[in-house]
Amino acid sequence: MLTQLQKDSIKKLYGDKQYDMQISRYEDIAQCFEDKYGKDYIFVSASGRIEICGNHTDHQHGRVLGAAIDLDTVCAVKKEDGKVVMDSEGYPPVVFDTQKLDKVKSEEGSSTALIKGVLKYLSDKGYKVGGFVALAKSRVFKGAGVSSSASFEILIGKIISVLYNEDKITPIELVFAGHYAETEYFGKPCGLLDQSMIAMGGINYMDFIDPANPEILNMQPDLSDYSVMLINTGGDHSDLTHCYADVKIEMMEVAKYFGKSVLREVDEKEFFQKLGDLSRKVSGRAILRAEHFFSENERVLRAKCGLERGDNQTFFDCLNGSGESSYKLLQNCYVGGEVAQRIPLALFMASKMKGVVARRVHGGGFAGTVLIFVENSELENLREKAIEVFGDENVYCLNIRNQGAVSF
Repeated sequence: MLTQLQKDSIKKLYGDKQYDMQISRYEDIAQCFEDKYGKDYIFVSASGRIEICGNHTDHQHGRVLGAAIDLDTVCAVKKEDGKVVMDSEGYPPVVFDTQKLDKVKSEEGSSTALIKGVLKYLSDKGYKVGGFVALAKSRVFKGAGVSSSASFEILIGKIISVLYNEDKITPIELVFAGHYAETEYFGKPCGLLDQSMIAMGGINYMDFIDPANPEILNMQPDLSDYSVMLINTGGDHSDLTHCYADVKIEMMEVAKYFGKSVLREVDEKEFFQKLGDLSRKVSGRAILRAEHFFSENERVLRAKCGLERGDNQTFFDCLNGSGESSYKLLQNCYVGGEVAQRIPLALFMASKMKGVVARRVHGGGFAGTVLIFVENSELENLREKAIEVFGDENVYCLNIRNQGAVSF
């Protein structure tokens, strides 16, 4: 069913350890597609992502450090004249006319909105867009901070790039298409981090001081002595949009006090000098969240420099500092009034485990995941303890994915 070229592409993308599992996965997708829609299709894959450092800094034009991971959304896809058919496992098919790409208020929060938004952006930028039929399956779990929505957005952009534009749409253009779809059509405020890490692949340092032209540095540090673990602690962030919106709103309230649009434009020394008057104009939480931004923005720079010179200890110290700041200042480890507190529980567990060198809340927070770096020799012990607390289905040992969105 799979060609040798496809098998070779799968091996290159996932490596030897996952090869057999991924071959089975792709054969299943291929069989399902052929049964429903026929042959003459290609595969497209877009990953999830991890945020390594830089929690809630991107929407304030700050710095971030993150990476693509080997959990991905995969589809078999071919052209379809005049309409889109997106058949995603676990969801009813999305079907619409490609001539009707205007935003529809009632579609906010849906997959339809994301697809239409990506196509609308690319069309407005002069790219050719058209219909397709796709059957997708995803290992990027939903609502837990590894960016299932951004993975889907980049997947759609890559489909349009390959099917209609000779695969000439650049990764950064895919980033902006996904961001536009999520903010304007889907209705969720977000920065550019998620889409960027997925579209670029690898480990990336990004500085959004100029959001229209972010500085991007792809990095390949030697972290071979350490493994990455992601624990889905439970909860779904899909109904917590207001929590993420409040972070951005409160940070921008502080920026506005200083006559600026974002915190990157505010001088931290002046911020502290005027703390008294500021405290009478904005909430204490807004001030703490602003201080998180200032310290986190510099922390990302130190982490990046540590990686560049092979100083892994500085890198891990910065990750731990990011976790502490997110917990105490940004306050996104749980929703106010919540007693389950699964993210704090995971952080506590990790702090007691041998070989753990860094731990932090991951992504937007409030629900979802914790990111842990652990010495390879202690990975299995940590995995067993994490499974004991959170269940086998919620513990992931990850690899960094060097490729962005791909087709074959």
